[in-house]
Amino acid sequence: MAPLLDRALAGLVQHVTIDDVTIWVNGFADDQRGNRRRTGANSRNRESIALKINELAATGSLKYLEELSAEFPSGILELFSLPWLGAKKIKALYHKLQISSIEHLQKACESGRVAELAGFGETTQQKLRDIIARRAAHAGSFQFGQIAAEAETLRSDLAAHDSALQVDLAGSYRRRKEIVHDLDLLVATSKPESITKFFVSHPLVEVYDLH
Repeated sequence: MAPLLDRALAGLVQHVTIDDVTIWVNGFADDQRGNRRRTGANSRNRESIALKINELAATGSLKYLEELSAEFPSGILELFSLPWLGAKKIKALYHKLQISSIEHLQKACESGRVAELAGFGETTQQKLRDIIARRAAHAGSFQFGQIAAEAETLRSDLAAHDSALQVDLAGSYRRRKEIVHDLDLLVATSKPESITKFFVSHPLVEVYDLH
């Protein structure tokens, strides 16, 4: 499984530009030259991450990630979103029980197979069942931090539109609730057709035909 430090790349690269990467990598190189005495795993990991970020910024892809994706089923990544499951436990679940998704894990917990694995037991199995049940109960809802960047991007892009007089975020997002069920955008405009057309064509918006 990928080291936790490497998997942190996924969250980091969403918030940096190519200029940021260049400064970060160059700064790391200068730091290394100015401190030759620093050795060990931490230094090597930092250098490895710097090179991976640089590759991603320069090419738009990452060979390391492509190799990992080919090695493991895509659904296995959702297991990392569950508390009580780290890389070692997920690896054990995959290799011992062929579990590669939350759905597979739920069935294995219900049959008692997870409790039989070394390092798990009845207590961990029950906690995983409870976590999966709570997750199902909150299907269609999101943590505030998960959607904050996209919410602000939508608000900013709408506010920049020529037909928008004022744009505000409302509802549970505006109240900074931990769990947000939907995103409410209030737009003051004299040209609602123009705003609607812009909104439904925005790259962050998906439109479904319910008929």
